Amino acid sequence: MTQDTFYRSVYVQGRRRRWEGDVDWIFGPASARAEYTWVTEDRLQQGIGNEDLPDARARSWYVSGTWLLTGEEKTRPVHPAHDFLRGGIGAVELVGRYERMWFDSAGGTGEAFRNPRAENILPSSERALTLGVNWTLNRFLKLQVNAIREHVTDPERSPVPNGAFWSRVLRLQFVL
Repeated sequence: MTQDTFYRSVYVQGRRRRWEGDVDWIFGPASARAEYTWVTEDRLQQGIGNEDLPDARARSWYVSGTWLLTGEEKTRPVHPAHDFLRGGIGAVELVGRYERMWFDSAGGTGEAFRNPRAENILPSSERALTLGVNWTLNRFLKLQVNAIREHVTDPERSPVPNGAFWSRVLRLQFVL
């Protein structure tokens, strides 16, 4: 997605309002997090005839969870009870995340368009499911393996014809 435009900007003028809420829960070897964001931007005098348009709107949320299979108490960052090659295998953690973001206008009548001065902005959204395993070898090294399924609803913005595709990510993290 880094080389594709997901949502083109629209003309705005006026106030930007942002509301957010989040929760974070840790219990034993498990954790869960969630966050919701809502942003609106005024489009005062941005219509073709200098009229006010409905607000541009962006919304997003995610829910994520982790489970330490090796039994450690969940901390951030994770500390293995027994380091890899020093009497143990390190800490192994299952992870999952589901997220969605979408852009449109708050109101407007008639057909939706991509034009930056459209009264009704064509909605554009993406959903992503991430499943993975984190392997914390010791306090300095972590290996992360993720499979990500993304779905882009607007066919003109999607990098693939049907809008849904899989990605794989392998990451080696060094901690100082």
